[in-house]
Amino acid sequence: DIDHAGRLVQHVALPGITSIRGVVASPGTHTLYISHGGDSYQYTGSLLAIDLLTGKTLWDHAYPRGVDSMAIDASGSHIYMPDGELSTDGNWNVIDARDGSVIGQITAGLGPHNTSVGASGRHVYLGSVHSPYLAVAATASDHVTKRVGPLKGGVRPFTINGRETLAFTTATGFLGFQVSSLASGKVLY
Repeated sequence: DIDHAGRLVQHVALPGITSIRGVVASPGTHTLYISHGGDSYQYTGSLLAIDLLTGKTLWDHAYPRGVDSMAIDASGSHIYMPDGELSTDGNWNVIDARDGSVIGQITAGLGPHNTSVGASGRHVYLGSVHSPYLAVAATASDHVTKRVGPLKGGVRPFTINGRETLAFTTATGFLGFQVSSLASGKVLY
């Protein structure tokens, strides 16, 4: 609890869950999602959904591909799941958050790894470790509309400012971060 000096609120047991790749939560649906398992086309990954009010597992869906650091939209209805940084297909699955079924796909860059949905809910940002570009896709169409870069060393963990005007990206082998304009798609510094 951030308002009470970080006091523990709840502990959720995850028996048998290994290789956690990402965690997101939907306050509106009080659901916690955990991606776990493999992170490439060679290994299967899974997505676990837990009701945070009851602590009960809602479902644990296995996929024929890997999983990695996903994002969820503000409504809690769509999850954008990368196939994993070791994957060679460059795909993010669009997943129905109610049941874990795949309802769409976005192809953005090799080594799909990190994901963020912008504050407006209109864009999902897709970071690939083997691509010099941060991809921007429209959530209404699930199609890439812009590429930001070229960036140094691929895209590692990144964040987008609240107005969705700037991207702050880290990269493999680069000590520091890059700042890019989401309007122009160019690296600023």
